[in-house]
Amino acid sequence: MPPAIATDVDFVLRLAKRDAIKSNHGIVEAEHFVRALYSTSETLLPQAIDGQANPVLEPVTADKDDDNDTSHATISPHFQLVLDNAVNMTLTEQLSTEAVVFSILMNNGKQKEKPLALLSPTAGAKKEEPSRRAIVGPVDAQVMPRFGGAPTFARLPRLDQVTFCDVAILGLPYDSGCTYRPGARFGPSAVRQASRILRPYHTTLKVNAFHDQQCVDAGDVCCNPFNVTETMTTVVDHVSELLQLPSRPRIVAVGGDHSISYPLLKAHCEAYGPVALVHFDAHLDTWDAYFGETHTHGTPFLRAAEEHLFRPDASMHVGIRGPVYSSDDYARDATLGFSMLNMDAIEDMGVAGVVKQIRDRVGQHPIYLSIDIDVLDPAFAPGTGTPEAGTLTCMIYEMID
Repeated sequence: MPPAIATDVDFVLRLAKRDAIKSNHGIVEAEHFVRALYSTSETLLPQAIDGQANPVLEPVTADKDDDNDTSHATISPHFQLVLDNAVNMTLTEQLSTEAVVFSILMNNGKQKEKPLALLSPTAGAKKEEPSRRAIVGPVDAQVMPRFGGAPTFARLPRLDQVTFCDVAILGLPYDSGCTYRPGARFGPSAVRQASRILRPYHTTLKVNAFHDQQCVDAGDVCCNPFNVTETMTTVVDHVSELLQLPSRPRIVAVGGDHSISYPLLKAHCEAYGPVALVHFDAHLDTWDAYFGETHTHGTPFLRAAEEHLFRPDASMHVGIRGPVYSSDDYARDATLGFSMLNMDAIEDMGVAGVVKQIRDRVGQHPIYLSIDIDVLDPAFAPGTGTPEAGTLTCMIYEMID
């Protein structure tokens, strides 16, 4: 790199890193660097490429920032594309801001590719579809410690910070359907806080969960704690909007008491048709009503069955145990079509047998997975609203999952 360019870049990078620390996000670093690189010195960019004018250097107007007493360029549409690409590529945390911008704009003062051609952030990586951009992963723990930064799930970007998403983590802070111990309304925020410690690479599955799919935090649904009917409708509408995004993301919903399963199933049935329902829980959750209320944490799957939201021949309960109100409870549940693996069966079959039975039951149907935290023994989840002793350990559940 010529000395003049190196001097300017060093200065620009110092400013960019300062702003990146303030923002806790690489977007400001990339944007500041690209804008400064563009406006500081015309010698940094080639005026022509193969005898043709560089479209990045289209005529611009200079605006002045009165607060900082600095000038910057009002950029051309071509340059905006470069800026957007640089931001997204920088956020993959696989290339520095400097490397990204110089890969896009120049190579030792000479443009090798077309001005707006993107270089893959990973050598040999699969070429992205034109409509998709580089995947934005969690904030780098070597840049911002895991106890700091924005409190999104696993420190992932928010939905409004990306141009597409494959997986959306959605909070449903609601527990007005709880009949015993409340508090699940704080579940989404507690899960997000606990997720700060997550590292992206899964050593057993040998996969980087955030590398090959765009995962985002989609925020929380606004649940009315005083109006059950309104909350059910709000959840259906909110989830349906997410499912209608062009990328058709998968939803990971974090509750919240189990009454939220009914509107979630309803939204997914509208999008995909009846699904195979695999329900991990200590309880059946197919009761009819509590004190006249038909939407509670113990009733979602009876409501879903009444509206044919899942496939009875491909659905099952896993982890059922503990006392019930009457011997009729199991018989009534069986009429809905569910297969059941209670804890006695799980102990006899072992993990491999449980997995095989679930796969055989579900087949190739689209699957909706519902996990009530009380499927775990209270030793592992003592704060659950309706604890039942004598069930899955965290290790056994993870092996099944």
